[in-house]
Amino acid sequence: MKLDPTNLEIPQSWTTPGLAVLLLHSTDVPELAVAGLRAAHAGVCVTVDSFRLTRKAVLVLDAEGVRLAAKGVLGALSTGGRPNLVALVNEFVAKEGVIFVLEPAWRDRGFLDDALIPGAHLVSAGHLAKIAAANYAIATY
Repeated sequence: MKLDPTNLEIPQSWTTPGLAVLLLHSTDVPELAVAGLRAAHAGVCVTVDSFRLTRKAVLVLDAEGVRLAAKGVLGALSTGGRPNLVALVNEFVAKEGVIFVLEPAWRDRGFLDDALIPGAHLVSAGHLAKIAAANYAIATY
């Protein structure tokens, strides 16, 4: 049986509530940051048979990835031939994507709450375990 990538059926047994992208990089490895942001964005843009899936996409920022939730960083990374990451993340949030920023990593880097971009939420370090327990498919960048 040949797989037709233009006609993908979702198995009835697929029970994941959506895609969680764990992003560990930002300005330290911009290529991985861009790849992770694109993956999360794709997670909110998935359509099957002209209907958008109701599953959610979640972006979890930890380690150096938390810098992406600081105002100004996405814009600074949107240079050198990279896509407009501000627009990409804004569309992600507009399409009901959720951004979780692990608070310990945020605080370790000296950021204050007012530095968060719109749509980002500080959460405890255990939040990733909750996402995994909820059966999200997790991709790490």
